[in-house]
Amino acid sequence: MNPQSLSRLVEEMADAAVRGGADQAESMARFSDTTRIELKQGEIEGVRRTAEVAAALRVLVDGRPGFAYATDPDPDGIRTMVRDAVDSSRLVQGGVENRFSDQSEMPVVTGILDMEGITGPFEGKVDVARRLESAALEVTGVKKVHKPSFAQQHRATAICSGGQVWTFEDSHFSIGGQAVAGDGEESMTGFDYRTFRRMDDLVPETVGRNAGQSAVGMLGGNQPDSGEYPAVLPPRVAIDLLHLLVSSFSAEEMQKGRSRLAGRMGERVFSEKLTLHDDGLLPGGAGTVPFDDERVPPVPRVPKPMCGPLSTHSTT
Repeated sequence: MNPQSLSRLVEEMADAAVRGGADQAESMARFSDTTRIELKQGEIEGVRRTAEVAAALRVLVDGRPGFAYATDPDPDGIRTMVRDAVDSSRLVQGGVENRFSDQSEMPVVTGILDMEGITGPFEGKVDVARRLESAALEVTGVKKVHKPSFAQQHRATAICSGGQVWTFEDSHFSIGGQAVAGDGEESMTGFDYRTFRRMDDLVPETVGRNAGQSAVGMLGGNQPDSGEYPAVLPPRVAIDLLHLLVSSFSAEEMQKGRSRLAGRMGERVFSEKLTLHDDGLLPGGAGTVPFDDERVPPVPRVPKPMCGPLSTHSTT
């Protein structure tokens, strides 16, 4: 489904909601087409492709919000969504904070769609996974590679609000694999993956080699004595540590007092050696979009480093 078809769908949904009793309505639809290829010993083991349209409807009735969701909605489905959204609004308390975004202009983002990569030859995508597997097997000590894979996703998004429609398209390409290394009876596994907006940015040899070296590097390891040690964290580990704090950055968690950061405005809560960059407009960034699912454009939060060389980058 193309952006034009999605635009018509969200307009129909919003119009139907107003006719069905909503004072205001905001509708969203997203088409996703995903393909995943997995290999085993250089041969295709499995190919999975899924394509779907997901739609959501938000309404305001006397200041009370309502919500409904459906996949691949037809006219009957739209009527059901309208009924469910309006009915659900009766169960929620109204308030001036219940409103839709009034943003009238969206930022221009670049480097998030690679249709040439999406529509490129299938065999070329299989070859990417083969190159990853071969690179991992070239690492001395690696015995096999589990599920070397290639995946791609093409999305089209449309939102209708206030009588206007906004759309964008984007793509993702990813590769990954798990290398298994052995030494005698000992066996260790190492994993690596990469995700990019453009297929040409994938470097399967690097991913395969990293997975292999990670597996081999753990052979012969043992548990150290308890104590404090200097450590160098690879980017993936740093991201995993940051993920533990993601919920604390949520506005909802903050409003409900469940965030670890609640009530700590003005305090230093992280080491001054850590700088977090949150830039949803980063050119070609994995999370870069002109607006989110509530039609709010990203606001880059890129503070100046206070001290030290360590930076952890995230995109929303």
